[in-house]
Amino acid sequence: MSEPNLQSNEINAGETDESPVIKNISMTYVCGECHSDTVLSPKDLVRCRECGFRILYKKKTSRIVVYDGR
Repeated sequence: MSEPNLQSNEINAGETDESPVIKNISMTYVCGECHSDTVLSPKDLVRCRECGFRILYKKKTSRIVVYDGR
């Protein structure tokens, strides 16, 4: 009887199936003309989905931001 090939099992034992987590980065913008909310990802065109206007404004953050001016 021959011994089973353990080398292939040893190589695969150290590997993990964890792939890097890709976050769904999308931001909400407000159209400058029709004032509707538009969600854009980095690959999308900068254009309102309702009226096609190309000027979009970023919404304010809801977290508290404090600046210490000295």
